[in-house]
Amino acid sequence: MFNKFEQKFIGVIKLKIENKTSWDTKNLQTLFNLVCKHEGYKPKTVIVKYGKMVRKDNDNDKCPFGNRLYNIRIGGLGGLGYGWVKLMIPNSILVSNWDKNGKFIRDQREKLMILDGTIVKKISQVFAHEIGHNRGLIHNVMKHSSDINVDYIDDLVIHRMVCNNKKNTDVITKRYNHTIIMTDKYKSKISKLESELKKTNKTFKKWNNKKQYYEKNYLNKVK
Repeated sequence: MFNKFEQKFIGVIKLKIENKTSWDTKNLQTLFNLVCKHEGYKPKTVIVKYGKMVRKDNDNDKCPFGNRLYNIRIGGLGGLGYGWVKLMIPNSILVSNWDKNGKFIRDQREKLMILDGTIVKKISQVFAHEIGHNRGLIHNVMKHSSDINVDYIDDLVIHRMVCNNKKNTDVITKRYNHTIIMTDKYKSKISKLESELKKTNKTFKKWNNKKQYYEKNYLNKVK
Protein backbone atom coordinates (compact mmCIF):
# COMPACT_ATOMS: atom_id res chain seq x y z
CA MET A 1 0.00 0.00 0.00
CA PHE A 2 1.12 3.54 -0.75
CA ASN A 3 0.65 6.50 1.57
CA LYS A 4 -1.69 9.42 0.77
CA PHE A 5 1.22 11.63 -0.26
CA GLU A 6 2.33 9.12 -2.90
CA GLN A 7 -1.23 8.45 -4.13
CA LYS A 8 -1.83 12.20 -4.52
CA PHE A 9 1.23 12.77 -6.68
CA ILE A 10 0.57 9.77 -8.95
CA GLY A 11 -2.35 11.60 -10.52
CA VAL A 12 -1.50 15.25 -9.91
CA ILE A 13 2.12 15.60 -10.97
CA LYS A 14 2.76 15.62 -14.71
CA LEU A 15 5.77 13.55 -15.64
CA LYS A 16 8.42 15.84 -17.15
CA ILE A 17 10.81 14.22 -19.61
CA GLU A 18 14.13 15.81 -20.52
CA ASN A 19 14.84 13.81 -23.63
CA LYS A 20 18.42 14.24 -24.86
CA THR A 21 18.14 11.48 -27.46
CA SER A 22 16.41 11.03 -30.81
CA TRP A 23 13.96 8.47 -29.36
CA ASP A 24 10.34 9.61 -29.56
CA THR A 25 9.34 11.50 -26.41
CA LYS A 26 5.66 10.49 -26.66
CA ASN A 27 6.60 6.81 -26.85
CA LEU A 28 8.85 7.22 -23.80
CA GLN A 29 6.04 9.07 -21.98
CA THR A 30 3.65 6.18 -22.64
CA LEU A 31 6.14 3.64 -21.32
CA PHE A 32 7.04 5.63 -18.19
CA ASN A 33 3.39 6.33 -17.38
CA LEU A 34 2.62 2.60 -17.54
CA VAL A 35 5.46 1.84 -15.12
CA CYS A 36 4.47 4.72 -12.80
CA LYS A 37 0.87 3.53 -12.71
CA HIS A 38 1.93 -0.02 -11.88
CA GLU A 39 4.49 1.05 -9.26
CA GLY A 40 2.13 3.61 -7.72
CA TYR A 41 4.66 6.42 -7.87
CA LYS A 42 5.59 9.18 -10.30
CA PRO A 43 8.89 11.10 -10.18
CA LYS A 44 8.94 14.77 -11.07
CA THR A 45 11.55 14.54 -13.83
CA VAL A 46 12.96 11.76 -16.00
CA ILE A 47 16.21 12.57 -17.81
CA VAL A 48 16.87 10.34 -20.81
CA LYS A 49 20.37 10.21 -22.30
CA TYR A 50 22.39 7.88 -24.49
CA GLY A 51 24.38 5.31 -22.57
CA LYS A 52 27.86 4.02 -23.34
CA MET A 53 27.81 0.53 -24.81
CA VAL A 54 30.56 -1.65 -23.35
CA ARG A 55 31.06 -5.38 -23.61
CA LYS A 56 30.05 -7.21 -20.43
CA ASP A 57 30.33 -10.81 -19.31
CA ASN A 58 27.13 -10.68 -17.25
CA ASP A 59 24.52 -12.97 -18.90
CA ASN A 60 21.73 -10.74 -17.54
CA ASP A 61 22.90 -8.01 -19.92
CA LYS A 62 22.87 -10.14 -23.07
CA CYS A 63 20.29 -11.56 -25.41
CA PRO A 64 21.25 -14.42 -27.80
CA PHE A 65 20.26 -13.97 -31.43
CA GLY A 66 21.39 -16.75 -33.77
CA ASN A 67 25.16 -16.86 -33.70
CA ARG A 68 25.34 -13.31 -32.35
CA LEU A 69 25.12 -11.91 -28.84
CA TYR A 70 23.50 -8.51 -28.28
CA ASN A 71 24.80 -6.35 -25.45
CA ILE A 72 21.79 -4.30 -24.27
CA ARG A 73 22.93 -2.87 -20.95
CA ILE A 74 20.69 -0.06 -19.62
CA GLY A 75 21.97 2.40 -17.02
CA GLY A 76 19.98 4.29 -14.41
CA LEU A 77 20.22 6.66 -11.44
CA GLY A 78 17.50 7.67 -9.01
CA GLY A 79 17.54 10.33 -6.30
CA LEU A 80 16.53 9.19 -2.83
CA GLY A 81 13.15 10.71 -2.07
CA TYR A 82 10.72 12.40 -4.45
CA GLY A 83 12.61 13.97 -7.34
CA TRP A 84 14.32 12.69 -10.45
CA VAL A 85 15.32 9.60 -12.39
CA LYS A 86 18.07 9.44 -15.00
CA LEU A 87 18.08 6.69 -17.62
CA MET A 88 20.88 5.85 -20.05
CA ILE A 89 19.42 3.99 -23.01
CA PRO A 90 21.20 2.77 -26.14
CA ASN A 91 21.56 4.54 -29.44
CA SER A 92 23.31 1.48 -30.80
CA ILE A 93 24.05 -2.04 -29.65
CA LEU A 94 27.30 -3.91 -29.37
CA VAL A 95 27.09 -7.17 -31.30
CA SER A 96 29.47 -10.07 -30.80
CA ASN A 97 29.87 -12.29 -33.87
CA TRP A 98 30.78 -15.98 -33.67
CA ASP A 99 31.49 -18.55 -36.36
CA LYS A 100 29.74 -21.94 -36.65
CA ASN A 101 32.37 -23.55 -34.43
CA GLY A 102 31.75 -21.09 -31.60
CA LYS A 103 34.94 -19.12 -32.24
CA PHE A 104 34.70 -15.40 -31.52
CA ILE A 105 35.11 -13.23 -34.64
CA ARG A 106 34.63 -9.57 -33.64
CA ASP A 107 32.52 -6.97 -31.84
CA GLN A 108 30.73 -4.29 -33.83
CA ARG A 109 28.25 -1.50 -33.15
CA GLU A 110 24.90 -1.39 -34.92
CA LYS A 111 22.58 1.63 -34.72
CA LEU A 112 19.08 0.80 -33.48
CA MET A 113 16.09 2.02 -35.50
CA ILE A 114 13.49 0.98 -32.89
CA LEU A 115 13.47 -0.15 -29.26
CA ASP A 116 11.30 -3.18 -28.63
CA GLY A 117 11.15 -6.56 -26.93
CA THR A 118 13.95 -7.24 -24.47
CA ILE A 119 15.33 -3.69 -24.67
CA VAL A 120 12.01 -2.04 -23.72
CA LYS A 121 11.59 -4.62 -20.97
CA LYS A 122 15.01 -3.74 -19.52
CA ILE A 123 14.31 0.01 -19.73
CA SER A 124 11.05 -0.59 -17.82
CA GLN A 125 12.80 -2.71 -15.19
CA VAL A 126 15.57 -0.17 -14.61
CA PHE A 127 13.03 2.69 -14.47
CA ALA A 128 10.96 0.78 -11.89
CA HIS A 129 14.13 0.12 -9.88
CA GLU A 130 15.06 3.82 -9.86
CA ILE A 131 11.52 4.74 -8.78
CA GLY A 132 12.23 2.55 -5.76
CA HIS A 133 15.15 4.84 -4.89
CA ASN A 134 12.82 7.86 -5.26
CA ARG A 135 10.64 6.25 -2.60
CA GLY A 136 13.64 6.00 -0.28
CA LEU A 137 14.58 2.35 -0.80
CA ILE A 138 18.19 1.18 -0.87
CA HIS A 139 19.72 -1.81 -2.65
CA ASN A 140 19.85 -4.24 0.27
CA VAL A 141 16.03 -4.17 0.55
CA MET A 142 15.28 -4.05 -3.19
CA LYS A 143 14.99 -6.60 -5.97
CA HIS A 144 17.56 -6.58 -8.74
CA SER A 145 16.11 -4.77 -11.75
CA SER A 146 16.16 -7.99 -13.82
CA ASP A 147 13.79 -9.62 -11.28
CA ILE A 148 11.10 -6.92 -11.56
CA ASN A 149 7.95 -8.05 -13.36
CA VAL A 150 7.00 -5.72 -16.24
CA ASP A 151 4.72 -8.03 -18.25
CA TYR A 152 2.12 -5.25 -18.30
CA ILE A 153 4.05 -3.27 -20.93
CA ASP A 154 2.91 -5.79 -23.59
CA ASP A 155 4.51 -5.19 -27.00
CA LEU A 156 5.22 -1.49 -26.61
CA VAL A 157 7.67 -0.09 -29.20
CA ILE A 158 9.74 3.10 -29.06
CA HIS A 159 10.48 4.74 -32.41
CA ARG A 160 12.89 7.43 -33.51
CA MET A 161 11.50 10.97 -33.59
CA VAL A 162 10.15 12.06 -36.97
CA CYS A 163 11.27 15.49 -38.15
CA ASN A 164 8.59 18.07 -38.87
CA ASN A 165 9.26 18.57 -42.59
CA LYS A 166 7.01 21.65 -42.83
CA LYS A 167 8.83 23.36 -40.00
CA ASN A 168 12.22 22.47 -41.47
CA THR A 169 11.15 23.71 -44.91
CA ASP A 170 9.99 27.04 -43.44
CA VAL A 171 13.30 27.51 -41.63
CA ILE A 172 15.33 26.64 -44.73
CA THR A 173 13.28 29.03 -46.90
CA LYS A 174 13.71 31.83 -44.35
CA ARG A 175 17.46 31.28 -44.19
CA TYR A 176 17.75 31.10 -47.99
CA ASN A 177 15.87 34.40 -48.39
CA HIS A 178 18.25 35.96 -45.88
CA THR A 179 21.25 34.79 -47.94
CA ILE A 180 19.76 36.56 -50.99
CA ILE A 181 19.46 39.83 -49.03
CA MET A 182 23.02 39.56 -47.70
CA THR A 183 24.60 38.66 -51.06
CA ASP A 184 22.81 41.58 -52.75
CA LYS A 185 24.01 43.90 -49.99
CA TYR A 186 27.66 42.89 -50.32
CA LYS A 187 27.47 42.77 -54.12
CA SER A 188 26.47 46.44 -54.00
CA LYS A 189 29.37 47.18 -51.62
CA ILE A 190 31.81 45.38 -53.92
CA SER A 191 30.53 47.38 -56.91
CA LYS A 192 31.10 50.65 -55.05
CA LEU A 193 34.56 49.57 -53.92
CA GLU A 194 35.50 48.53 -57.45
CA SER A 195 34.37 51.95 -58.76
CA GLU A 196 36.36 53.71 -56.04
CA LEU A 197 39.39 51.55 -56.78
CA LYS A 198 39.16 52.43 -60.47
CA LYS A 199 39.17 56.18 -59.68
CA THR A 200 42.03 55.73 -57.20
CA ASN A 201 44.12 53.84 -59.79
CA LYS A 202 43.51 56.60 -62.34
CA THR A 203 44.65 59.29 -59.88
CA PHE A 204 47.64 57.21 -58.87
CA LYS A 205 48.76 56.83 -62.51
CA LYS A 206 48.41 60.60 -63.05
CA TRP A 207 50.70 61.47 -60.13
CA ASN A 208 53.08 58.62 -60.81
CA ASN A 209 53.56 59.84 -64.39
CA LYS A 210 54.40 63.35 -63.08
CA LYS A 211 56.84 61.85 -60.59
CA GLN A 212 58.61 59.91 -63.35
CA TYR A 213 58.71 63.03 -65.56
CA TYR A 214 60.52 65.07 -62.89
CA GLU A 215 62.87 62.23 -62.09
CA LYS A 216 63.79 61.81 -65.74
CA ASN A 217 64.09 65.45 -66.81
CA TYR A 218 65.41 67.18 -63.72
CA LEU A 219 66.59 65.06 -60.83
CA ASN A 220 68.79 62.77 -62.93
CA LYS A 221 70.48 65.78 -64.67
CA VAL A 222 71.25 67.42 -61.33
CA LYS A 223 73.11 64.31 -60.21
